[in-house]
Amino acid sequence: MQNYYIQAAAKKARAGGGGGSPVDDYNHAYSDGDRTSIITVTTDLASYGGPVSQLVDADFSTNDSFFGGTVVDKEIRFQLLDGAAVFTEATIHHNAYYTPHGYFKWQGSNNGSDWTDIGSSVQIQVNTSVTLTELNGNETAYTYYRLFGTSGNMNSNPYMRGFKFKVYRLE
Repeated sequence: MQNYYIQAAAKKARAGGGGGSPVDDYNHAYSDGDRTSIITVTTDLASYGGPVSQLVDADFSTNDSFFGGTVVDKEIRFQLLDGAAVFTEATIHHNAYYTPHGYFKWQGSNNGSDWTDIGSSVQIQVNTSVTLTELNGNETAYTYYRLFGTSGNMNSNPYMRGFKFKVYRLE
C-alpha cells in the first residue's frame, strides 16, 4: 500500500495546497473488508467471545466478540501494520440493541506507549451500527489507535461484531 498518510501532506491537502485531492471516506484498505493481515487488534478487557481479531475480519453477521467488566484503564487497541493513517471516524457493528457500554476516548500513538487524546470521551451507544465521530478533528497519522476506557462497564450482550474506519487520504 502506498503511504499517503504522512501528517504534513494531509494538513497541506486540507489547506488546499496541492499534493493530491483530499478524501475522507471508507474506501481504503484499512476501512473495510478482511483487515486481519494489516490491522492487529488486542484488548485487556475481560473477553468472553471469539478472538478479538474478529473485530476487523469483515464478518458483521456471525462473528462475535463480547466483553464484560470495568472499562476503566482498559483498551481495545488497533495496530496498523501497513503504515500510519489518519482515522477520522469509526463505525462499530453489534448484533443488536441493548444497554450501552462504558465511556471511552480515542487515543493515537506512533510507538504504542505515548498516547495523545483525540476528541472527547464518549459512551459507546449500542445499535446494530453506531458511528463514533470523536475522531473528526484528527489530522495526525498514527500507527496505533485505541479506545481507552474512562468509566463504566462493558455489557456482555450486545456483542461487538466489527469496526470500520473512515480514513483521510490523498488521491
